[in-house]
Amino acid sequence: GDLASQFNIAMAVEADNMKMVFRVFDDLYGNGIGYLREVLGLSVADINNLRQLYLDD
Repeated sequence: GDLASQFNIAMAVEADNMKMVFRVFDDLYGNGIGYLREVLGLSVADINNLRQLYLDD
């Protein structure tokens, strides 16, 4: 149980970090999605998957 709780805490931190990263993208590029598509070469489906993983509240 201890390992699971540590993992959950780590994942919560990761999710917060990703939210911050998306906010930085928005500030820098005006549109984080445009950045992800152009720079990382992600498809719209990839981006939607990321959003569901990290941005669902």
